[in-house]
Amino acid sequence: TSTISPTPTSTATVQDSVARKYAEDKLKEIEKATVKAITNKPNPKNEPGRWPPHVDHPAPRKKSVGSLSEADLKGKRVLVRCDLNVPLSKEGVITDDTRIRGSIPTIEYLVNKG
Repeated sequence: TSTISPTPTSTATVQDSVARKYAEDKLKEIEKATVKAITNKPNPKNEPGRWPPHVDHPAPRKKSVGSLSEADLKGKRVLVRCDLNVPLSKEGVITDDTRIRGSIPTIEYLVNKG
C-alpha cells in the first residue's frame, strides 16, 4: 500500500487563499447591500434626522382677525401684537399716531366678539 503524503503548501499560497476568501466575502456584502438599497428604498417620511420633520396632518391655517367668529372668541383670551413704534418729537410728543389709530378697530372687533 502506498501512502499519500500531503503536499506542502507555501505561506504565499495560504495568504492568497485567505485574501481571496476575504475579497469574496466583501463582494458578497457589497452585493447584498446594493440589492437591499435598490429594493428597500427608505421612505423619506420616516428617515431619522429628516428636516423639516414630516407631519402626517397639516397645520391649521393661520386665521386673520376678520375670519374669527364670535364662537371662536367667546370666553377666550386673545393676545394681540401691535407695532406701536411711533415717531416722537424732541419733547416726547407723538408726531404721527397712525399706527395707534390703525390698531383700534382690531381691538374693538375682538372685544365685541369675545
